[in-house]
Amino acid sequence: MPGELQTDPSTRGGVVDMTEPEDLLTRMKALLEEGEALVEKSEISPLAFLPWYDEVLHLLALTVGTENIYYEGMKHRHDHYKGGGGYAKLAVAMLARVIGTLERGELTSIRNLAASDVHGSLLEQAEYLLKETYHVPAASLAGAVLENHLVKLAQKSNLTWKGYHTIGKMNDLLRDEGVYTEKDHSEVNSLQGTRDYVDHHEFEKTQDVNPERVRLMIERVRLFMDTHPL
Repeated sequence: MPGELQTDPSTRGGVVDMTEPEDLLTRMKALLEEGEALVEKSEISPLAFLPWYDEVLHLLALTVGTENIYYEGMKHRHDHYKGGGGYAKLAVAMLARVIGTLERGELTSIRNLAASDVHGSLLEQAEYLLKETYHVPAASLAGAVLENHLVKLAQKSNLTWKGYHTIGKMNDLLRDEGVYTEKDHSEVNSLQGTRDYVDHHEFEKTQDVNPERVRLMIERVRLFMDTHPL
């Protein structure tokens, strides 16, 4: 089972003060190097990988906030991590994307990533994972993008809800409040079915997940987002 997320800004080598953006970015780069070394191994041990994942989540919470799509996507996969190289490589790739965004100067502040248009780049990452035959984490990532988009649509319409958001809850809310049609609701339900199939491990082995189904899912998520822009 995944370890609990650390609440103190610490590293495995001792407690450090990481209140400045430069300190956070420096530590993120060091974590990226550690992650790349972990995924290069032929077998990835959860006992070695999960402490690294815990710290990545902690740094993301400090830099982008817990409502950001990067954080939410990685937190969801952290909580459902059951081993395997695909999910580990996805986590490393997403951390590299965050660092690259910051280093390119595309953000006015290290805490502004939540306001950036990251959905398109994340779907591109999902397409890359699919191309590299990691179609299970690709579907999971596309599902995270869809869920975050639904939340943003609800916020755009000044809608409120109780408890944690899920695809199903947000989909029902947006339909019931007239933000989109019953046909749109059915489409999101179908996409959720694919996401749940991979996230809940409703298959015996990875080969049971059809890559074509994942490719179509990514295309349909992109089309839905284009049809219902933020």
